[in-house]
Amino acid sequence: MMQPKESGLNLFTALFKEIENIHKPIQKYFMRNLDWAYKTLTDEIFDAIANNNQKQAAKELTAIRRELIKLQQITAVDLIIKFDPEWPGLRKQEKDSRPDQFRSGMVYLVMDRLDIVIEFLVNYKSIPRIPKKI
Repeated sequence: MMQPKESGLNLFTALFKEIENIHKPIQKYFMRNLDWAYKTLTDEIFDAIANNNQKQAAKELTAIRRELIKLQQITAVDLIIKFDPEWPGLRKQEKDSRPDQFRSGMVYLVMDRLDIVIEFLVNYKSIPRIPKKI
């Protein structure tokens, strides 16, 4: 099982690496690890919101969002091209790719969780400050 001290981003990266490694089967507790990665990442996001002023929280959330989008657009898309049987034209360019419906489905599961978090970060608006003099 994954270490609880890792960041949410690192946990999601580890899930993608596990999917990518075709020489090892997917662990039986993969879904538990996916839930743990999601919980850890959302805890980090809400800690950033709760424990910082608006400006600092916005800065941290923007940094998290950038890293998640990069992970999704580079790593996840590469894995989809590598494993999804519906992308044979693109797969010919990849030397170490072969269709694998199961691994492709796992990539989509992880991407779905990332999408939820990214959508929240894109749509998040902090509560406006209330002036002290009313």
